[in-house]
Amino acid sequence: MAALIELMELIPIEKQNEAVNLLNKVKKFHQEKESMTKHLQREIVERVVLTAAVVWNVPVTRVYSKSRIQQLVWSRMFVYSYLCRKMQMTKVRVAEIFKQNHATVVSGLNTFDNLNNYDLEFKTNYKRFIQILESNDKPSNDVSKSATDTRATTYDVLIHRTVDN
Repeated sequence: MAALIELMELIPIEKQNEAVNLLNKVKKFHQEKESMTKHLQREIVERVVLTAAVVWNVPVTRVYSKSRIQQLVWSRMFVYSYLCRKMQMTKVRVAEIFKQNHATVVSGLNTFDNLNNYDLEFKTNYKRFIQILESNDKPSNDVSKSATDTRATTYDVLIHRTVDN
């Protein structure tokens, strides 16, 4: 801030109002850019979580839970891997999204690597996960939660991908 005050002193008095207006416009632009970035990031995260839920056939809201049910843990690992490695999000930011510690994300990434190397079902589902994300298909949410997942709560919605055969 002190540097800004020193710079303002270098500007002629009759031009200082213009400089202040310009600085305010830059500040507003920066705030709008931040807001847009957060909005886009939120949309990306929602799509990645939705896709992981589709691949593992679990309710979307449960992916965010701390449940240790295998499909939920694996779906979270998919999300961790994609967000950290493909989207270049920090482990701390991913942990914040899931209301966890960054060490949980690090552990999930390590487990992801091990499972992806040795578990065929895990590897196959990850390839499907990536295919869905890289395609422009959008998973749909027209399946009743009670019809397929008895663990679903009243707030959960089971998501599935519609396939044209």
